[in-house]
Amino acid sequence: MTTSLSDMYGEESKLEGLLAKFDEATEMLAVAEDYAKPLKVRRVLDTARRVMLQEGGCAALEERAEKF
Repeated sequence: MTTSLSDMYGEESKLEGLLAKFDEATEMLAVAEDYAKPLKVRRVLDTARRVMLQEGGCAALEERAEKF
């Protein structure tokens, strides 16, 4: 099975989009009031799960680990 360039770029752009959503979710969690944090953490964890399912996603999250 071969991977075409369009498939590779599609995977990269999907990962980049998910990472942008993850960064946004972590920012929202950071500025949320204490009572709202349980609602915000679900979005962070769900997005992290989706990122980890992508090729290179675990490494990308590891690079961001200090932020969260």
